[in-house]
Order: sequence, then structure tokens, then C-alpha cells
Amino acid sequence: MIKINKQLLAKNFSKAASDYNTFAVAQKDITNKLLSYLPVSTKLKNILEFGCGTGFLTENLLDTYSQSQLTGIDIAEGMINLCKERFSGFKNAVFKIDDIEQIDSIQQFDLISSSSTIQWCKDYNQLFSKLYSALKPNGYFVSSVLITNTLDEFYTSYNKISKTKIESFFQREPELLESLRKNGFTITKSEIISQKIKYQSATDALRAINNIGAKLENSEIQLNTSPKTMAEILRHYTQKFSASTGVYMTYDSLLFSARKK
Repeated sequence: MIKINKQLLAKNFSKAASDYNTFAVAQKDITNKLLSYLPVSTKLKNILEFGCGTGFLTENLLDTYSQSQLTGIDIAEGMINLCKERFSGFKNAVFKIDDIEQIDSIQQFDLISSSSTIQWCKDYNQLFSKLYSALKPNGYFVSSVLITNTLDEFYTSYNKISKTKIESFFQREPELLESLRKNGFTITKSEIISQKIKYQSATDALRAINNIGAKLENSEIQLNTSPKTMAEILRHYTQKFSASTGVYMTYDSLLFSARKK
């Protein structure tokens, strides 16, 4: 089980809602790539999107499946408020503050989807079991999830300089796919996409993470460093992971489409 502080997670993402679209470059790009995984069927009556955020994926779901009923949930109130305002003209969409891991019973859906959300779930095995039960026969589960090597430049620099070491909480692709299979899903398509997002400085790279609410403290990682040590970490980052116009940060994502047997 992954250590995730859900209360802090909700607080940080809610606070970051207004800035999310500006700084979530990697997340927006992955969402656009995920669109090709969506089923071509137009006979989808009910759709669930969990971790809907500010509506990157939501917009495309509503456009692609204009005759379907969409339910969007997110743990962060600020995100849900933005979606309610942004999609207020859509009578076939409802948005609720909720945690997909805490919902006791879910209605049956033809499609369940999310983008860059699963990494914030404590137990993906239980999650996949729940989602399988919530799908209608032959239903679709389409998602992306950040995996190992994401933020690797920061982890490497931190562990090189700091006396205290930290470990990435991102999961590995084989374990995620195996869990899907064990919970009954048939995986129809999957791939790993690696992005190297450029920033003007190491400070800007870390600021972008904080500005979308994805703070390491959400996963109960404590950065017990002095300002002097952090300056050394940022200096190491700059020297080792420089790009032509600054530095880069890695975001690795697993994209997949799966079906209920």
C-alpha cells in the first residue's frame, strides 16, 4: 500500500486549481495522447471520470460522447468548482467531490477513465477490483498513470547531496499491468511514454510541481533539509540535468486501454 495523505492531497490540489492549467504541461500532453485509447463506440450511456481535475480529459469526453451521461469526481473541491463552472452548459454532466477509493458502491458504467490520477491512490489492486465491478459487461477502462523514473532528476540530486534519502512512490509498469489482469481485465493496448519537460531553472522545475498541487508531502515524503543543503541539491540538479535552455524533468506515463471480460 502506498502512503498517501488524502487530506493533504485534497488541500494542495484544491489550492492549486486556478494555476493548474498553466503549469501542468506534462499532464495536458499525456491527456491528449490518451484520447486515441478511447473506444470509438458511440453507444456508451454512462461514463465515469475520476480525478477529473480542471477538465483536460472531461472536455474531450463530452465532445466525443455527446449523447452520454458523464459523472466527474475529484478529491479536490477547487477542481470540482472549476469543472462545474466550465461545463455548466452541459446538462449531461455532473461533478462531485469524492475519492474513488472511498466510494462504497458505484453504479454501472460503460466507460471509466482518468488521466494522471492513479499514482495518487493508496491501493491500486483494490482500486482495479472496484472499477472492474463498476463496469458493465464489455465495459472499457482507459487511463494513464505516472510511473517510475518520473521526477528522477530531483530524486537523484536529492539523494546525492542530502544525508537523508528518499524513495520514489511511483509504481512500476509491470506490476500495474499484472494487477489489471489479476482483477479480470483484458488489456487491449498499452505503452509507456517518456517526456522531458524543459524549465528555465531547477527552481522552476520544482515550483511547477508545487504549483499544480503535486507536492511530495502528499505522499508523506519529508524533505528534511536546510536552505543551504537545498541550494546544493538545486546546483547539482542544474549541473547534471541541464538542457539547451535550462534544465529538464522526466515524466514517464503508462497509458492503457482495458476491457471487462
